[in-house]
Amino acid sequence: MADKGYDSSDFVQLIEDSGGSAVIPPRSNARNPREYDKEMYKRRNLVEHFFNRMKQFRRSATRYEETAKSFLPLVHFVAVFV
Repeated sequence: MADKGYDSSDFVQLIEDSGGSAVIPPRSNARNPREYDKEMYKRRNLVEHFFNRMKQFRRSATRYEETAKSFLPLVHFVAVFV
C-alpha cells in the first residue's frame, strides 16, 4: 500500500514480480488508470497511525537495540501500549 507518489509502472511491476499486488491509487492524470482495492487503501491509515504512535517511544524510534532479536520484543512491548 502506498500513496499516489509511488504510482509508477516500474514500481508496480516490481511489486507484482515479487508476488504482491499493488494497492496504489492511480494519479488523477493517468491515461489508463488501473484498478485497486479501495477498501484496503482506506485501511492504510491504521498502519501509519501505529508507526506514528511507536515514534513516541524514544527507545524504539532511535533503535538503540542493534539486533532484530532484541528489537522485536520492544516492538511487542510498544504495541501493547498502543
